[in-house]
Amino acid sequence: MVLENIKKIAFFLPDLRTGGAEKVFVQLANSLSDQGYSVDLLVAQNEGTLFSLVNSNVQILAFSQAKKTKLSLLFSSIAGLYRYIKHNKPHTVFSTITGANLVAAFVKVLLPKQSTKIILREASSVHNSGLAYRWLSRMLYPQSDGVIAGSNGVMKDLVSYYSVSKIKTFLIRNPVDLALIKKLSEEKVMHPWLLNNHSSLIVSVGRLTAAKDFVTLIKAFKLVRDERASKLIIIGEGECREKLEEKVTELGLQNDVGFVGFRENPYPFVLRADLFVLSSQWEGFPNVILEALALGRNVVSTDCHAGPAEILSGIGGCTLVPVGDPEKLSSAILEKLNDTLDTREADDRLKEYAIKTVSQRYIELMDSI
Repeated sequence: MVLENIKKIAFFLPDLRTGGAEKVFVQLANSLSDQGYSVDLLVAQNEGTLFSLVNSNVQILAFSQAKKTKLSLLFSSIAGLYRYIKHNKPHTVFSTITGANLVAAFVKVLLPKQSTKIILREASSVHNSGLAYRWLSRMLYPQSDGVIAGSNGVMKDLVSYYSVSKIKTFLIRNPVDLALIKKLSEEKVMHPWLLNNHSSLIVSVGRLTAAKDFVTLIKAFKLVRDERASKLIIIGEGECREKLEEKVTELGLQNDVGFVGFRENPYPFVLRADLFVLSSQWEGFPNVILEALALGRNVVSTDCHAGPAEILSGIGGCTLVPVGDPEKLSSAILEKLNDTLDTREADDRLKEYAIKTVSQRYIELMDSI
């Protein structure tokens, strides 16, 4: 695709650590650059593991090359984005993750006469924000040209909690690169439980934080393991790891629950699982559910705010359970281990999240504001 008047677009986020929001922006930057746009990827600090996934024709600019305190990083980000917009005059800057969104919205206030459009993408539920972030978001989010939500739940939060006008909120689903996920899932991984045909394998992926509520999953798995031979692999790293390992020991599950840490490519584990489980207390939009569906896995998820119900509703072989209820979660796991995913329904749902579809929605939004 060749554009007569090439538009410069920038995507701004804190860093390129592996996370759902970061992957979304890398995919979008790559897709729009492939369509002929001039794309810059702006990061507050030069940190993360996703740099290798960025197309060579996307320029990466870091406002800080070294680790800084939160306060100094805030000032360097404001100054860096301000100078970038003044000098480069991009058509649109998209930002994601609350800290980067606040910086982008504040820079918008500092540059009232600048033609650059500032469009925020809210990656998480308001329930994941502290009081200070909520107050600042309520003050600054409405100053942007628009705010994107990946789910209806988050879109309602933007209006109710952040005082964003309804006409400034836009529902655009998260992209899923189906071809890439399937390709990565074929990578060979050495783990004895992937070769064990005598036990059911349950896999869950996420940062080891309170929001992901792996404690409830471990309690539920104890009930499952008491009923049938099963193994649980948890992929991710975080501040709750020690607490979770203690819970595993307390319940006598050391031989049946495995923590494999952070994996840049978790898909081989998901592909070989008999069931994928998400136990979160809240989400913004859980990309991991889409990725599990793309690999043909049944999914059991908590009916948390926001996103899982919008993805899984009506798909055979998947189900939702109340948040924080080990008994109901274990019952659902046992049921769905014997169920079959309705791949036709799953594939129809996944079409909404194809990268080409989603990137076109971003282009349409950018051109309409």
